[in-house]
Amino acid sequence: MAETFLQVYADIAREVGLNPTITEFSENDGSADIVQWMNAGYRHLLGRIRNDGVVENGTGSLSLVDGTRTYSVASDMAPNGIYTWGMKNTTDSYSSLKAATKEFIHRQYSNYLTYEAQPEYYYYEDMDTVAFYPVPDASYTVSYEYRKQPTESTSETATFGIPDDWLDYIKKHAQLMWEKRNGLGSWEGTLMEREEILHRIVVNQALAAPATFTSSVVIPNRVTGWSNTNA
Repeated sequence: MAETFLQVYADIAREVGLNPTITEFSENDGSADIVQWMNAGYRHLLGRIRNDGVVENGTGSLSLVDGTRTYSVASDMAPNGIYTWGMKNTTDSYSSLKAATKEFIHRQYSNYLTYEAQPEYYYYEDMDTVAFYPVPDASYTVSYEYRKQPTESTSETATFGIPDDWLDYIKKHAQLMWEKRNGLGSWEGTLMEREEILHRIVVNQALAAPATFTSSVVIPNRVTGWSNTNA
């Protein structure tokens, strides 16, 4: 069942001893902190479960330059959001580049800063930057597909249009963060409750997914994320 941010906040407030009857969020009563952790709980959950149809995908393009190793990715990309199959060299008949970690490149190729040739690997230099090995020796165009960062909201009327157990996870996550920040002894029990909810979500996804005999990958039911009705 869809719930507004204000309704979700009220349920959390009752658990942590805040005022559940407020009509707008404020920095002065703790409600703004709860909303921040609601948004964080949603991102946290999406990082731990299959989320096909929930997170919007995007496409990007990079113009590689002779001698330049690092490039900024799309500003709306989630951390580490490039799909492993999604980086292609369109200059070279859409050949795929291999994903690697920075640690692997540094360990395996001591010349990673200077050796130039047609790139074979891409890796994250930091959260907003990708690098290539070898360093490009000419101009190349690289396309990539990525997972977008979920849009956050602080609007009282924004709506979570997600399954009930997902809402339960978000509520427990925000409650857990409040209890940990304020040194409340009940936070370990809340952590266990959140993880039990996660287990229930994963089981429900497995039961809802169609059976397949050709792949180990199963596709979950598609749901919509939250939308801002105040737009």
